[in-house]
Amino acid sequence: MTRTTPLFLILIFALALVGCGGDKDDEKSAKTDGPGTASPAVEIPREIADAPSGRQLRDKVRKKAARKKKDLLQDLATLPKTNIDDLMEATLDFIEYRFTTERIFYSRYLEEFDRKIRMRQDFAPLLREVYGPRKHRLLFHEFSEKTQTLTDEGGRLLSFLREMPTHGLAAADYRLGSLDKQLERYQRAKTDYLAAREGEFSPKEREFWDLVAEYEDMPEDLEARRDLLALDLTNRDLVALKNFQVYYQKLMKARAALNDTAADIDIDLLQGFFRFQLDFVHQVKAHPFKTDPAAKNPAKAFEDALRIAYQKAEGGLVAAMLPLIPDNPVYHRLREGLVFYEGLRDEGTLDGLRIKSTLKPGQHGDKIRVLTKRLAAEGYLVQEQAGDKYTKAVTRAVKWYQRTHQLERDGKTGPITRRSLNVSPARRAKQIRLGLQRWRESEIHRDRPEFYLRVNIPQFEAEIWDRNELVRTHRIVVGKHNKETNLQRKQRGYFNHTALFKSRIETIVLKPRWYPPPRLQEELLVELETDPAYFEKNNYGFIQRDDGSETVYQKSGPDNALGLVKLLFPNEHKVYMHDTPKKALFNRPVRSYSHGCMRTDKPLDLARFLLERFNGVTKRDFEKLMEKDPEKETWLKLKTKVPIYIEYNSVSADADGKVHFFIDVYKYDEAYWENSLPVQLTEELSKSEVKRLSGKPSGLPAGLLEGGDSDDDGVVPE
Repeated sequence: MTRTTPLFLILIFALALVGCGGDKDDEKSAKTDGPGTASPAVEIPREIADAPSGRQLRDKVRKKAARKKKDLLQDLATLPKTNIDDLMEATLDFIEYRFTTERIFYSRYLEEFDRKIRMRQDFAPLLREVYGPRKHRLLFHEFSEKTQTLTDEGGRLLSFLREMPTHGLAAADYRLGSLDKQLERYQRAKTDYLAAREGEFSPKEREFWDLVAEYEDMPEDLEARRDLLALDLTNRDLVALKNFQVYYQKLMKARAALNDTAADIDIDLLQGFFRFQLDFVHQVKAHPFKTDPAAKNPAKAFEDALRIAYQKAEGGLVAAMLPLIPDNPVYHRLREGLVFYEGLRDEGTLDGLRIKSTLKPGQHGDKIRVLTKRLAAEGYLVQEQAGDKYTKAVTRAVKWYQRTHQLERDGKTGPITRRSLNVSPARRAKQIRLGLQRWRESEIHRDRPEFYLRVNIPQFEAEIWDRNELVRTHRIVVGKHNKETNLQRKQRGYFNHTALFKSRIETIVLKPRWYPPPRLQEELLVELETDPAYFEKNNYGFIQRDDGSETVYQKSGPDNALGLVKLLFPNEHKVYMHDTPKKALFNRPVRSYSHGCMRTDKPLDLARFLLERFNGVTKRDFEKLMEKDPEKETWLKLKTKVPIYIEYNSVSADADGKVHFFIDVYKYDEAYWENSLPVQLTEELSKSEVKRLSGKPSGLPAGLLEGGDSDDDGVVPE
């Protein structure tokens, strides 16, 4: 028999059993550690699936036998004339069995690998694109210290993905349960493989194996006879061959189990990378109006983007993922808050601790004990101060709780405070998870501006951030939450919700005039007919237009509906930030009273801060501008446009790490949990409804957004 089978057949064994790159030291040890230890550090050609069978190989090698026969006969003439026919035939059968088995083994490995990828469903095309060109070699495993081992990058990626639940993301989306089970199996499989690998062989048996391992293809009969005789082997050594067969089968089984778990782990890690890209870069599922319809199959919708992300990050996936996490400190404090409330949920600390009546300072008894236990569990009261007396410390703790939950700070457990205190930790954790999602979807997270103004509607505050440091906070009043009817538009809806968008503050107007929208102008004219002095009393005037028409406006001054300053930023909603004469509203915890614009507390301080920073306007310069021509508008362009973001997030966290929970004033959270996104703010009225409502008072029209806020009296939120 002659040898024709190429090198790749013996290498099939290596890749089939380890499935990834290897180590040269292991390749050198292959001939001394026993059978089945050939190096995996090779690329296996795709043609291997069509490799010839053992019988076909024998037919080919016979054709080459004649060319070598003369040399082989010369070699045999120098060796003992020992009968080794039985040993030689058994050896050739074993080598053929080995090559054939390894070919089948590798074929099954590929089939199983493809099946694992198909199980990943939406991510399967991307996974196949990565592993296909690699000939199914694994990304995050290497052959080290005689066994399959997770690479350093694989270990980092595993640790990174395990943190995803602290971001409010589902462990199931990252297959963390599967990974944990596979890792347990992986450790057992490694132990079993190393045990199977250690065979006990005599020196003569070791020599026999070294001979068998040297063959890169099927040896011919004369070659096998020469090599066996050279080792002084006889038919009596058949027992060694039987030992190797048992050993080989055990080793193959152990390696199959190791390969199986390694492949599952590797594929799950890569899928985790793609899932992360969706969650932190592409998918929008909580924005009230921009919820992506592709959310049901995001992997398919963003397949091209995910492919590009992998190509850019290949070789350093974790390094590419880290910058994609929101860097605002509030986000990371919320992560800590999520862990805290999930801990309370899991421990059951607050189970049964319900506040059922109004409690006040000076009271004592078991009801106070329940209250103090709850306050202590949530960190508002130190454990030593928890007891059955409503002390000053308890009063301070209740007020602190009320401040972080947007409640009136009276130190008592009235109905609203009780309802808030009785919210379960599971519910609080749910709110925080949504808050984290909204941070990931935030335009701030995507733009990463150094300096910006952020308005958070449920918080009723505007914040200025400079390099992730909160430098200023201003209370604001936002648009009404109530539903209204507009017969002109023949619509019913939430016309006054403050819109969510981003823009850039370009202009600051000092001593602005207010131009009421057409509907209010008509109402003002009615007032004028009733009271001829109405305009004079309320500082209104007229502008004569070129076409002869007149426009009503309110003159500049502290009683102007826009106050003494407004901040302008281009937007399709025609809203802006401005001062207001209604200062008392800023003392209320819930502030939704405008027609869409954002009334701002201490707006002159805000304007002066921006003008000083970007235009170099000093405090004295600013005072002079305000004193000059009190009834004349002053328009000041900022030399640097300031990014502004109007957002909606019903949770936040302060510098101490305390989570703040806000009212879901526009019910956008509720819509998210009810799978009712995107929100529809308006609905069309039927003809019968229009007819029925005609002549009856209706809500103020959406047109109020066109000219700013009116001097309305607000609506108390539900």
